[in-house]
Amino acid sequence: MKKKILLSLLVLLLGILAFGTMSASAETEGIYTYSVSGGKATITDCDTSASGDIVIPDTLGGYPVTSIGAYAFSWCSSLISVTISDSVTNIGSSAFSWCSSLISVTIPDSVTSIGDSAFEYCDSLTSVTIHDGVTGIGDYAFSDCGSLTSITIPNSVTNIGSSAFSDCSSLTSITILDSVTSIGDSAFEYCTGLTGVYITDITAWCNISFEGSNANPLYYAKNLYLNGELVTDLVIHDGVTGIGTCAFWNCSSLTSITIPDSVTSIGDCAFYSCDNLMSVTISDSVTSIGSSAFRGCSSLTSVTIPDSVELISENAFYNCSNLSCVGLSSSVKYIRNDAFNGCSKIAIVFYEGDETQWEGILFYSRNENLTNAKIVYNATKKTYQFETNCDTELADITDYAIFSMPLVKNDGMTLTGWYDNESFNGEPVTFPYFGDATTLYAAWTDRTGKSFDDALLAKANQTYPVSITTSGEYIYFEFVPKLSKTYKFYSTGSKDTYGYLYNSNRSQITSNDDSGDGNNFYISYNLTAGNTYYLAVKLYSGTGDFSIMIEEPVDYRINSITIKGMSGNELSSIPTGTFLATISFTNVSSSTDPVIVLAEYSDTGVFKGLKYIQIEDVPIGSTLKLSFPADNSDGDVAKLKAFCWESFATMRPMGNSAELIK
Repeated sequence: MKKKILLSLLVLLLGILAFGTMSASAETEGIYTYSVSGGKATITDCDTSASGDIVIPDTLGGYPVTSIGAYAFSWCSSLISVTISDSVTNIGSSAFSWCSSLISVTIPDSVTSIGDSAFEYCDSLTSVTIHDGVTGIGDYAFSDCGSLTSITIPNSVTNIGSSAFSDCSSLTSITILDSVTSIGDSAFEYCTGLTGVYITDITAWCNISFEGSNANPLYYAKNLYLNGELVTDLVIHDGVTGIGTCAFWNCSSLTSITIPDSVTSIGDCAFYSCDNLMSVTISDSVTSIGSSAFRGCSSLTSVTIPDSVELISENAFYNCSNLSCVGLSSSVKYIRNDAFNGCSKIAIVFYEGDETQWEGILFYSRNENLTNAKIVYNATKKTYQFETNCDTELADITDYAIFSMPLVKNDGMTLTGWYDNESFNGEPVTFPYFGDATTLYAAWTDRTGKSFDDALLAKANQTYPVSITTSGEYIYFEFVPKLSKTYKFYSTGSKDTYGYLYNSNRSQITSNDDSGDGNNFYISYNLTAGNTYYLAVKLYSGTGDFSIMIEEPVDYRINSITIKGMSGNELSSIPTGTFLATISFTNVSSSTDPVIVLAEYSDTGVFKGLKYIQIEDVPIGSTLKLSFPADNSDGDVAKLKAFCWESFATMRPMGNSAELIK
C-alpha cells in the first residue's frame, strides 16, 4: 500500500510539473482551467476550493468539453457530487483522485474510457453510475474507494483494468454484463465485503480472461447469481469451447457441474476451492484439464476422467480431501506432480485398461493416494437406472460405477438404502456400486431420526444424507457394530457440525466439534461388538444439508486379482489349464499378521478350492503382491475371490474382497 501511495504521489508531481510547462497556453473560465486543441476543450485543472455539487459544462470558451484531463480535479477535497456532461468522451488518469468528500458520480454514455486511477482514494464515494458507452475501466480506476457498496458494469465495457476496484472493502455486490472479456490482475483484491456476483450469461462468464484469482470477484463473494438466481447446479451451455483460468475460483454456491461436449479445455484453477462441489460430469470432448483446476474441492467424492484426456496436470485435484473414487480411461498417459496429493480417502480406481497398461502410465511425484488404492482393471461403463418408489425421478447414470449414494426425498419418509432387487432381500448395496444389477431400488422407513426412540438404523460404511430444516434440531442414528474395534463417525460437507456418541443406556460417551475436515465433527471410539450405540448430530447454527458416515475399521485392503499364463503373459479371463493368480493388497492400518486367501468357485457358485498364506511384518501403508499357482484343467473354475482372514485361529474375514469372473 505504501508503495502504491508513493507511486501515486510521484505521478501527481510529474503531472503538476508537466502542467506547469503548458500553463502559458491554458485559459480559465469560472473554476475551470482548460486547454484547446483541434477545436475541443480539455479541463486541465479546477480551483481546489470548489465544493458541493458541480456539473461539468458542455462548453468552455465556446469550445465543446470533450475530455477531463489528468489530475484535473485531484485533491478537490470539498467536492460532494459530479455530473459529467454528454460532450465528454474521456476521463483522464487520476482525474478525481483523492477527492475525499466525493459521494456520487454520474458518467454519461458519451464517455468511452475511464483512465487509470481516475477515482482512486475517493473514500467517501458510495454511488457510481456508469452508462453504456464506456469500453474500458483503467488500472486502479476505483481503487481504495472504501465506501463504495455496489457497482454495475455496463454492457459496453470489454476490459476492467488491474486493481480497478482493489481495496473497495465495503463493496458487497457487483453486476458484470456480457461484454466483459478481460479482468486485470488484482482487480478485486481486498474486496472482503463482497457477497454476490451477478451475471446474465454463463457463456460470456466462462470466456472472461481473468489475470489471477484476485481478478475474479468470486474470490471473496463466493456466490454467483445468474439472472438473479443463485447458481448451484451449473450446466455449461453447448457452444462454450473452454472454461477460462480462475473462472469459478472459490465459488462456494456450486454443488454440481455438467460440462458439455463443446468444451475442449478446463483452464488452470477453473474450479479452485469450490468447497461445496460434490458432482462433476466432464464430457468426452475435454482434452485438457488445467493445473489446480479442481484443487481444494473438499466436498468432491468422485470424478471420471474422459477418454479424450491424456495428461492430468499438476495439482489438478490437490486437497480434494473427500475424493474416494476415480474413473480413468486407458488413454491417460501422464499424471503430473501432486495431481492427487492430499486426496487421502481415495479407496478405489476404476481403470479401463489392464494392469500392464496401468503400469505404463507415467506417474509423477506425490500421487501415492491414487497408486495405492484398489485398482479395478478392465472397468466398463454401464447405464444404471433407479426405482425411487416416490414422485421424484432420478436420471440414468452411465459410468464405471455409481460412485455415491443417489439422494432423493420422499415426504414423511427417510431413505434407508438402495437394493439390487425390488424385494429388498439381503443387505443394501454399498457405494461405489459396480455390480451386475443395473437397476437399484430405494428402500424407505417412516423413522424420522428426531429422538432416541425414533433413531435411524445405520450400518457401517454407508453414507447417510441429513437435512436440518429447523435451527437447533438433532438427528439421531442407532448403530450396532459387528466387530470389537475402533469405529469412526464423521460428517462431510461445508456445514459446521457437532457430533455426540451415546451408549445403550443413552448416556453420553464422548462428543466432538471440529476435528474433521473443515468444520465437520470427527469421533473415533472403540466399540464392543453387538452393543447398541447412538449418534446424535446437530449444526452449530442455522439449517442445511450434509452427510454422515460410520466407518468400520479396515486393516488390510485387497486391491485386485490378476492372472497370467505360466509363460508370464497377461490373461483377461480364467483359462482352462494352469495359470498364476496374483493378489495385490495393502496394509492400511494393522500390525497383525493376517492370512491372504484365494477361493475358487464354479459358474453356479459351487466352492471348488482354497489357497492361502499367512503374511508377516508388512509395513503399514505398503502394497504387496502374492502369486498362487492354480489348476483349472477341468475347466470348471469360473470365479476367483480374494479376501483376508484376521488369523488362522479365527478365520474371521476382515476388510474387503475382490473378484475375478471368467
